[in-house]
Amino acid sequence: MTYLVAALSMAAFLLALARMHLVPLATSAFDTARKSVNILTNNTASDKEKEDFSRQAAKILISTFFRLTVKLFLATALALVMLFALSALVQVDISGVFGLMASLHFIIGSTALAILIIYMAKPRKGYSTFDRWFHRLAFATTHLQMDLYKADWKMDKARPIKLDTKDFPVFICGMPRAGTTAMLQLLHATNLFASHTYADMPFVPIPLLWKRFSHSFRSYKAPLERWHRDGVHISQSSPEALDEVVFRHLLSKEGLGQYNNEFLPADHKLKPQTIERLQDHFFRVAHARGQHANRYLSKNNAHVFRIPALTNAYSGAMILVMFRHPYHQAQSLLRQHRHFSNMQRRDPFVLKYMDHIGQQFFGLGMKKPGFVHDKQWKKNTGNLGFWVEYWQYVYGGILLQNPPERVAFVDFEDFIAHHPKTLRTISSHLDLPLTMVQSLAKAHIVPREKPPEKYQGQLEWEASHPEAMSIYGQLRLRAAADGPSIT
Repeated sequence: MTYLVAALSMAAFLLALARMHLVPLATSAFDTARKSVNILTNNTASDKEKEDFSRQAAKILISTFFRLTVKLFLATALALVMLFALSALVQVDISGVFGLMASLHFIIGSTALAILIIYMAKPRKGYSTFDRWFHRLAFATTHLQMDLYKADWKMDKARPIKLDTKDFPVFICGMPRAGTTAMLQLLHATNLFASHTYADMPFVPIPLLWKRFSHSFRSYKAPLERWHRDGVHISQSSPEALDEVVFRHLLSKEGLGQYNNEFLPADHKLKPQTIERLQDHFFRVAHARGQHANRYLSKNNAHVFRIPALTNAYSGAMILVMFRHPYHQAQSLLRQHRHFSNMQRRDPFVLKYMDHIGQQFFGLGMKKPGFVHDKQWKKNTGNLGFWVEYWQYVYGGILLQNPPERVAFVDFEDFIAHHPKTLRTISSHLDLPLTMVQSLAKAHIVPREKPPEKYQGQLEWEASHPEAMSIYGQLRLRAAADGPSIT
């Protein structure tokens, strides 16, 4: 364990150096000094030119030296915090750790590691090689992170946040491609909800520790289009569906790890310790956001398989189930499945990333749905019929559970068209001012005047898929019943 503590502390120091861009800063200082020497030894330059350049170079070098000193101090401080915290956690003698770090073989090894990190820090399609390795390290240590939740709390004791996680969490779910991300972004923009953001990656279970550790060297970039290539742009502060990392771990401890893409038993009740750990996580996410939020917000497609368990665990939980016309949603799912399968073949890191956050509805890492019994089922995923059957299994299964009134259904087409009754449903269901919901919908949701026109191919498809259209009709009726009447 002494070697592990020393290695992780040194890795923290080197990571901080890399993320604070100390090498480019030091390189620029060296270049400035070299130019100064060249100017001073240049016989063709006048004394005034030499004096002016020397004065300018001195200012640059002093400023650079100060910035290097501060950043080096911060990197050292971060490493020491990591060292003392890990030593206390695993009960390792701190003097033994320092002795090991002063040894020649450790110095040689850490130097080689530093050179490797500098080389790997070069960007590669959004993630540098080092970032990818660092993410893989985080993915492999999820169980350890889950055990660090008590230490996570110690990082932020001072700021009490009144988060009513027992009665008022909000869960957004539905199969992908039904507007769950758009709904998440709209609700997050109210600043009344606490949710995970991309800044919590890759250490999702310990948002406070990771925020404190990464704050000094985190680089904030302009929003980029997400991997889906669907026009949605994201940044570090964008909300994201990440809490499946925590849900999956806790459910596996209940012996329910097999329920990835199939329904939990309708009468299943989460164990008290699971509910307590989830509540604890909700609180820590709110503290990490540092905002005046009083409700936890979770967008998680996998919640469609555990709606009764969530409503039983949280007496006042509000759940929004997003759905879409089966013809259009199945087509969109098929396109994304092909897109991500190709991407993951070219770049295995994308597969690792999506597996870790629990996005396993499509792509190479998709889990076998509950309706599938054929061992060769993956060969059918290239057909539209498979995704229609998947759609029927999910939404038909939700309706069979007869969800309570606290579960509201939202039609994607009505939502993006800013349909008045749909916006009223969101407002009344979540106790939000209607004017706020309307203004945020205009700001964040690109409107569509009406659902896509029914072409002949769609009409023929609807006629040949009565089961899917029956389920869709029931969902539409339920969505209409959930909303208040418009006077």
